[in-house]
Amino acid sequence: MLTISFIESFFLEAFQSVGGRIRQREKGRYEITSVPFAVRSRDMQIGTGTPVLDRYERICFDKSFCNVQGKPQADLIAPGHPLLEATIDLVRERNMDVLKRGAVFVDDNDYSSEARLLFYVEDTATSYAISEIVPAHVSEVRQRTVKRVDKTVKAVKDRLTAEIQFWDFRAGELKTKEAAGKVNAKLNSDMAARRADDLQARMQKRLAELEQEKHISALPPVIVGGAVVIPRGLLDKLMGRPALFGADAAARRRIELAAMKAVMDIEASLGFAPADVSAQNKGYDIESKIPAELRDADGTTLRFIEVKGRAKGATSVTVTKNEILTALNGQEHDQFILAIVEVDGDGTHTRYLKQPFHKHPDFAATSVNYDIAELVSGATIILER
Repeated sequence: MLTISFIESFFLEAFQSVGGRIRQREKGRYEITSVPFAVRSRDMQIGTGTPVLDRYERICFDKSFCNVQGKPQADLIAPGHPLLEATIDLVRERNMDVLKRGAVFVDDNDYSSEARLLFYVEDTATSYAISEIVPAHVSEVRQRTVKRVDKTVKAVKDRLTAEIQFWDFRAGELKTKEAAGKVNAKLNSDMAARRADDLQARMQKRLAELEQEKHISALPPVIVGGAVVIPRGLLDKLMGRPALFGADAAARRRIELAAMKAVMDIEASLGFAPADVSAQNKGYDIESKIPAELRDADGTTLRFIEVKGRAKGATSVTVTKNEILTALNGQEHDQFILAIVEVDGDGTHTRYLKQPFHKHPDFAATSVNYDIAELVSGATIILER
């Protein structure tokens, strides 16, 4: 699921890239002074609901910022909002050639030597929008659509056939009057006959369109784009450079494992139930479940802990963009903990930091290096042992 901070980071960059003008006003709230015509035009093509406006007095990405006392109400920009959908569609179209060419990414946090492939895949369906195609769902949609189309076909035939018959009769009536010398300057028999013919053609076209709607079938997934992900370890090896951790990779791994064990042990000693989710790339390493009897009044059930193990004496720590955005996300913000663990042989010194980050990383950044002392001084230490 997309987090609030990821949506905010993407939209701010994407909207300005297509010519939009946006500026921050109150905390978590922005004013859009101009929505480009290209975005509004794209909404006219793909939109089905509320149209995109020329400007927005306030927008936000977290629903808690929608209503601020004494300030204008803000539109919540989230998946499904016409402004976001039109912007995404326009950016994707303009960069489709890049997707088709593919890209090469370097994972600076992976010191292994095994490359990976990343694909952007679209699932679509003919004549009907289906987000997740499965045979049972397609069958259900087909039955519902056929029933609706048959009902519409009957209504179209009844209405247009009645109009065609009217104008056929009117053409004959006018022709009889014209033969008797009674000419109608505004409407003659040829005009009435053409109206009947036009209605006939219109009915045939509409019936053909309705028949086409019955033909629903799932299309195979389409690969729209792809990328090769090169781990830093492989890149260093191919370029003949000593890896950053080189011969000390095993020591670095020992530090990481010691740090994870220290935090898992602390969580267990506090009565929580920690689970290692570091392999799932969630933006944190540990999900720690809070039992009912230890929950605060707000009912929080989980703690999200990102663990950073550092050798004794280290002065800096690297945090990925994913981890920072997860920490800043509205849903997980209050539950996020950055655990900095100093490892000295068999001993560890652990500090839990709440609200360690205060601003979003640059859009193009993949990670940020922090001075540990400054990071600690700007956060709230909730545990140290």
